[in-house]
Amino acid sequence: MGTPNAEDILKSTARLVNSLSSDNKVARRRAIDDLRKETVARSPPLDKDELQVLALELHRPVLLLLSDESEKCREISLDMIREFLTMIPRPMSLLPSTIPVFVQRLGQLEVNEESEELRLVSVQTLTLVIELANEGIVQYLEDYIKILKQTIKDAYAEVKKESCKCASLMAKTIPAYFHQQSESLINPLLTQISHQHSKVRVAVIYCIGDVIRFGNNKCVEDVISHLAQRVFDPIPAVRLALTNVIGDWMLNLPDRYSFWPKMIPLLLSMIDDSQDEISSTASEFWDRSGIQFEEENEQELKDKLDFSIEVPSWYPKDTKRPCVGCRVLIYRNFGRFISGIQNDICDWVPETRVKTACLMYHCLLNVEDSVTQFLAKVAIALQKGALDDNKQVIKYIQKSSQLIGYFVHPESWTEVFLPVVASAQNQAGLLILANIVKGCQPEVLVPFVPKIMGCVSADDVCRSFQQPPYLSSLQSVVAELCFTLKSQVEPHIQQLFDIAITSSALALEQTVVNGGNSVLGLLAQTVNVSREDLFQRCTASLLSRLADKQNLMATQSPEYLIFEWLVLQSGSAIGMAVPEVIQMFQIYLQPEREPELRLKFFTVMCKLVLAGAGHTLDSQGALGEHVVTLIQGIILPNCVWRAGRTAAAVRTSAVTALWALLEGHMVTPTQMTHMRSPLLTSLTSLLDEDNTSTRLIATKALRKLLESVTIECDELHKLIPELVKRLDDRDDGVRLSVTNTFIALVHALPEEYNSGLYKAHCEAMFEGLLVHLDDADPSVQQAVLSVLLAAARLNPRLLADRAAAVRDRHRSPKYCDQLIHACHSSGDS
Repeated sequence: MGTPNAEDILKSTARLVNSLSSDNKVARRRAIDDLRKETVARSPPLDKDELQVLALELHRPVLLLLSDESEKCREISLDMIREFLTMIPRPMSLLPSTIPVFVQRLGQLEVNEESEELRLVSVQTLTLVIELANEGIVQYLEDYIKILKQTIKDAYAEVKKESCKCASLMAKTIPAYFHQQSESLINPLLTQISHQHSKVRVAVIYCIGDVIRFGNNKCVEDVISHLAQRVFDPIPAVRLALTNVIGDWMLNLPDRYSFWPKMIPLLLSMIDDSQDEISSTASEFWDRSGIQFEEENEQELKDKLDFSIEVPSWYPKDTKRPCVGCRVLIYRNFGRFISGIQNDICDWVPETRVKTACLMYHCLLNVEDSVTQFLAKVAIALQKGALDDNKQVIKYIQKSSQLIGYFVHPESWTEVFLPVVASAQNQAGLLILANIVKGCQPEVLVPFVPKIMGCVSADDVCRSFQQPPYLSSLQSVVAELCFTLKSQVEPHIQQLFDIAITSSALALEQTVVNGGNSVLGLLAQTVNVSREDLFQRCTASLLSRLADKQNLMATQSPEYLIFEWLVLQSGSAIGMAVPEVIQMFQIYLQPEREPELRLKFFTVMCKLVLAGAGHTLDSQGALGEHVVTLIQGIILPNCVWRAGRTAAAVRTSAVTALWALLEGHMVTPTQMTHMRSPLLTSLTSLLDEDNTSTRLIATKALRKLLESVTIECDELHKLIPELVKRLDDRDDGVRLSVTNTFIALVHALPEEYNSGLYKAHCEAMFEGLLVHLDDADPSVQQAVLSVLLAAARLNPRLLADRAAAVRDRHRSPKYCDQLIHACHSSGDS
C-alpha cells in the first residue's frame, strides 16, 4: 500500500477536525492527539509538499485550540504548530494566521495564557519563526514588539530569558527595520535589569546591548545609568555580561563617538574587577577600542603614531602603557565625566566610591601628561577620596597621586596641591602630596623641594592636628622625600627632623609614635648618620625656634609637647643642647608664668637630671657652667611660697629638681659654697610646707648640702630648731629623714667645737632630741639615738646630765642608759 497523499488524509481526518470544536473536553483532546498522529507524527513521515498542503488546511482549526480551556489541548496544538513550521518547506504561509493568535494570547495587557510552560513554548515558537523566516519576519515586526513588551515582563523567569533571546535575534535579523520600533522595548527591559535571578539580569543586559546596537542608539542615554548599577552586581556573570556589552558598543555601536563619555567610564571601571576573566575581558576591549580608533583616525593621529616615544624609563613599574588611541580617547573625553567622578567619589555606597576611585586611576594612567589641564578638578576628586575610610579607595587615591607625580611637572602640581596642604583642613592634602612625591623623578623634584618644605614645615600645617591619620600622612611626606631624594635631602635635614619630631610629639596613639621613630631612623639612614648624631645636629636649632614661641607656649600646646618629647627622647644628644635647654627653662620657669606650665617644665627638668646613665642633661659634661644659673635663677625663685595647690606642686617639683642635681653630683662643692646662703634659706623655708613630699625632699637636699660644703656655726645653729620641729612631723618618713639631716649637721660642726660658748645651742638640741628618744616608734627611737650618739662629742657631760634628768620619765630607760654610758666613755677618753 503506497504512502497516502494529502487529499486522502484530509478526508480521513475530517471527523477529527470537526471534533476539535466539540463541547466535550475529552473528545477535543482525543481528536487533537489523533490528528497529530495522522499528520506531523505519522510514521513513516509524509512528504514535505504533502505536509505543506495539510498544514495550510489544518493549522487554522489547530490554532483555535490555543484558546481551549484544557491546558493539554493547548499544549498539543502548540506542538503541532511548531512541528508544522519546522517540517514544511514554506513556513511563511502559516504566519498570517499564526502570529495574530500569538498576539491575542501573549500580547495583551492581561496575558491570556495562564500556563507558564506554554507561555515559554510560545515565545520559543516565536524565536523559531524568526530563525525560519529571516528577513521575511519584518512584516510582523509590530506584532512581535507588542508581544515582547509583555513577555519580557512575564512573571516566569524562563519566559523573560526567552523573550530577551527573541528580541536580540530579531534585532540582529532585521536591523534596518528594527530601529524604528526598538525604543519600545527599552522600558520593559529596564524594569527587569535588577531582577532577583542573576540569569535574567544577564539575559536582559545582552538583550539591551543588541536592541541598542541594532536599533535606535539614542536610547544609550536612557539605559546607561541602569547599566552602571550592574557594575556593582555581586554575581560575576552579570558583570561579565555588562563588560561584553559595553565592549561591543565601544567597537560596533553606530555613532559611538557621541557616546564615548558614557561608555568609557563603565568599561574602565571593570578593568580592576576581582574576577580575572572580567578584568582581562575589559582590558582587551579597551585595547581593541584604542587600536580601532587609531585605524579610523589614522590621518588625524599620524604625527602621534609616527613619533610616539617608547615607554619612558620613569614610567610606573609593572604597568602596561596604553596605546595612542586609548590615550587620545581619554584626553578628548575626560573633561566630560570628571565632574561625575567628583560627585561619586564621596557617594554613600562604599562600592561606588571604590569603582569611582578605580576609574580615576585608569583615566590618569591613560591621559598621562595631558592631565595638567584637568588638574584642578582632579585635585578636588583626590581630596574627597583621600578622606575615605575604605582601604580600597585610599589605595587608588595613592596610586592616582603617584601618577600625577609621574606625568605632571612639579611647577604645575605645586601650584594646585600646596595650597591644599597649606589650608591644613585635614590629612587629604598631605596624603596626596606624599604619593605625588613618591612618583616624581628626583632630578625634576629637587628645585621645588624648598617650596614644598616651606609649606609642610609651617606651624599651621605640621602643628594643627593630633588625629592619627593627619600625623601619619605628615610622616609619609617625610618618608617619601627621603626615599625619592636620597642623599639630596641633606640641605633640608633640619626641616624634615622638625616635622618627624612634631608628628611623634603630638601623637595620641602609640602606632603614630612608632611611625615617627621609624621616620627618624630613615632620615638618619638617608644622610648616613646615626640616630644620636641626627639629634645632636638638629635638637639645638629646634629648641631655639621653640624659645621664640613664648606667646604660644601652654601646658597642652603643640610647642610644649614638642619640647617635652624632644628633650626626653634625645638620649645623650641632649647634652649638646644644654644652653638651649637652659634658655627654655629661664623663659618658662619664671615665677610670673602660669603655675601649670611651670609644673610641667619642672617635671621635664627632673626627668632630664634623673635620666639613666649617659642620657642626663650633663651627658656631655656641659651642664656645669650653667648649674648656678639653673639653681639660683630658676629653681630657688620657684621655691618661694605662693598660695594655691598648683603653686605648692611647683615647689615640690622645684625642690625635687634641686635634690636631683645635688644627688647626681652635678653641682660642685665650690658652686654649692657660692650658693650656700640662698640654698639654706630656701630649704629651711620648705621644711614647713604642707606637702609631705616637699618636706621630705627638702630634708634630703639639706643633708646633701651639709655633707658637701662648710657652713658657719651660726648658720648651723639657726637650722637646729627647724630640724627639731620636724621631729614632730606627722609623717614618719620625714622624721626619719630629719634624723639623717641632723647627723649631717653634727658632722658639719667643726671638730674643735666650743662647747662652752655654744652651750645653749647644744642644750636646746639635746633636749629636743631626748624627747623623741622615748618615741612610740622604735625606728624613730633608734634613729634619734644615732643622732645623739653622734652629737655626744660636742658636749658629752651636758648630754649625760640631760639624759639622766629625763631617764625616769621615759617608758624604758634602755636608750638613756646607752647614751649615758657612751657619754661617760667619751668623757673619759
